[in-house]
Amino acid sequence: MERQRASGREASPLRYAMTALAEYARQRRDPPAMTVEVPGAAPLHEVRMAFVSNTDPWTYLSGKAVRTNPGAGFGTGLALFALRHLGLPTIGRTLRHVLAPDGDPHGRNILRQDAVPSVRISSAEPLALQLDGDHLGSRTDVEFVSVPGALRVVV
Repeated sequence: MERQRASGREASPLRYAMTALAEYARQRRDPPAMTVEVPGAAPLHEVRMAFVSNTDPWTYLSGKAVRTNPGAGFGTGLALFALRHLGLPTIGRTLRHVLAPDGDPHGRNILRQDAVPSVRISSAEPLALQLDGDHLGSRTDVEFVSVPGALRVVV
């Protein structure tokens, strides 16, 4: 998506969806494996996709809420949403869950944890890292840490 925007193409929901589908098709056959660690839990191995957020909904798609972690909130720490498989049945069910008005994704291939102080994701090969819509390059290891009260809004 960043390459398309740099070449002057407008960012739109359709362009984001088409880019996501193209990337999904590219990685579906042999997606890289990640290990995800959260404090107080056993490491999660063979994870194929992961989102870390701090709010619900995670984002919006043409005005429709995308709800990966309905228990997430700015004051509760971080939320992890991850998938173990990227097959069409898993992706179809997951999309149906996260786009539902009362979205509460669950299933044997969905890994979710809300209100955790930190999340560490590692991989043997460099993987693309995106933070709040900006591509930050490729990394083999990244740690996300919740810092409660770090932002204060004064009206």
